[in-house]
Amino acid sequence: MLQALRRFVQDRLGVASRDDLVANRKTVERSEERLTRAVEKNILRLAKRLDRLDKQIDTLTRYVARLDAVAQTGRLRKIEYNVDALVRNTFLNGQLPEPQATLARRFRGLSEHEEDGITVALFQRVGAATHRFVEIGAGVNGGNSGFLAKELGWTGLMVDLDPGRVATLQRRFAPAVAVAQAQVTRENINDLVSSHGFAGDIDLLSIDLDGIDYWVWEHLTSCRPRVVIVEYNPFLGADRSVTIPYDPGFNRHRFDVPRFAYYGASLPALVKLGARKGYRLVLVEPRGVNAFFVREDIAADVPALDVNSVPIAPLAIGDFGPGGIYPFLDRTGLALIEIQ
Repeated sequence: MLQALRRFVQDRLGVASRDDLVANRKTVERSEERLTRAVEKNILRLAKRLDRLDKQIDTLTRYVARLDAVAQTGRLRKIEYNVDALVRNTFLNGQLPEPQATLARRFRGLSEHEEDGITVALFQRVGAATHRFVEIGAGVNGGNSGFLAKELGWTGLMVDLDPGRVATLQRRFAPAVAVAQAQVTRENINDLVSSHGFAGDIDLLSIDLDGIDYWVWEHLTSCRPRVVIVEYNPFLGADRSVTIPYDPGFNRHRFDVPRFAYYGASLPALVKLGARKGYRLVLVEPRGVNAFFVREDIAADVPALDVNSVPIAPLAIGDFGPGGIYPFLDRTGLALIEIQ
């Protein structure tokens, strides 16, 4: 009776009994335990998921690194170039005048840009009599002649100064191609060509020295190429016929000039030299800095290219501002030779 009365009073007053408090505390404790276990379970599940995400991120990072490595080697750029080449060949073949018709067939096999396609297309126009070449400054891919040697069976001479590049050239092209390590100068160029058996008529001469290209071509008389490919210096623009002074040990990296832009000759200077040697400029590779010359006594149907139509000045303006490289060279005292 007393216990019932106590419960009645507690209910009226809203006061819980000791037993109820104990029961509620146990209920709360069980709820806390269930909640703790649920939280711990979710934390474990999230930890496992984060671990999987970390592994996926690591995999993607390695994949991106591989893609970056591919991009650094130029393989993606090469694929892009050659997809464009297929599109041009599909939709533009046979519909353009020269030099656009030859340029439309450009592609990149081993050359730095798309000189391979241009060279093949140009020789289909002018003809190849000997299938022999001389490549001065061959790099590791054989320069502008590597594709001819690898895919078309041409023979020739590849010359480079760097022992590592020469070793690579020997692995890739010898013995079908003669490979020589040499510092090419105007004093030794004729003996170098003759001593390796390439005096007289050849089909292609390619010069890429990043330096005394003008002087080497000027003094080369031991061979008589049908086509000459020479690298010009776009930073020198299209308005002046100039080249660096002759220095047999020239190295463009010795000079504190942005982009190491003090080297070689301007395109107009090479055009004047070509005319004196009996060659006409016929085209310029649009993405690169190589000019193509054809001997005057062959392929009269391949027209000469007006040097003033070649858009090469923007490079100089972009890197050196108004006036291009010339005010910079004047301030630093770096000389240029005017070609008349």
